[in-house]
Amino acid sequence: MDYSKIITEVKKTIEGGYYERFAPIKKEKKSLVEEIEKSMAEGKIPIILEISMADENRLYFSSKKKLLEHLYQIDKQKWIVAINLWVEPKIHAGDIRLLSNNFSKIIIANDYIIDPAQIVGGDALVLDCKLIKEAEVNLNRLIDFAHESDFETILKVKNLEEFEEAKKTETDIIMIENKTGIEQTLAILNRLNTTRPLIIKNGLQNQKDIRTMLIAGIKGIELNYDENFSFESVLKKLEQIKSSIKGVEKEKI
Repeated sequence: MDYSKIITEVKKTIEGGYYERFAPIKKEKKSLVEEIEKSMAEGKIPIILEISMADENRLYFSSKKKLLEHLYQIDKQKWIVAINLWVEPKIHAGDIRLLSNNFSKIIIANDYIIDPAQIVGGDALVLDCKLIKEAEVNLNRLIDFAHESDFETILKVKNLEEFEEAKKTETDIIMIENKTGIEQTLAILNRLNTTRPLIIKNGLQNQKDIRTMLIAGIKGIELNYDENFSFESVLKKLEQIKSSIKGVEKEKI
């Protein structure tokens, strides 16, 4: 991922007035932290589903109408506690106006956030530790601004150094993004831990991995909803994750 290119594009989008002109309708916020705690208390594994219209390589949905249809399907699934929706307009063809729709789930506004002007909609938002550092932006000020505007923050980290930095902040949730298997996350959690909710993104190969992560302290799982998934395959994946609680290890996820 070319962060310098992303930062340049984001600055152009901000200067073009995207966030000001298309800011979604303001709504009462829902708490992802509370929903994670509630799910865990009920013996469920909180699932967050990340969905995007496109990425830099391809279009995932033929139209925004088709994307919206999938969003409403996802919104009905009980084990999914939140939808992580990309709203960045150039690389991911997102549209922050989608945040004005009435979803029952918690909506996380996913964007390459480097400026308070981008914090305009959803219930929570994702901050990328490395991106913010590359942009030479004060991470704590972004988190403070989000909290003052009643948003929860999810700070995405990829290694031990970034996890250590995340622990020093007031972020509400920490997301550990894996590129390979669970060893990366285990190495981090064996060195450091936190009382804040931890989410793992990617790297899970089977139900044994899921149980290992739960024992290590992970409180939620984020899945990608992209061109490799049909809605039916997502439902199957959810069933496989549920079975991990019961000790089933037969199928790959």
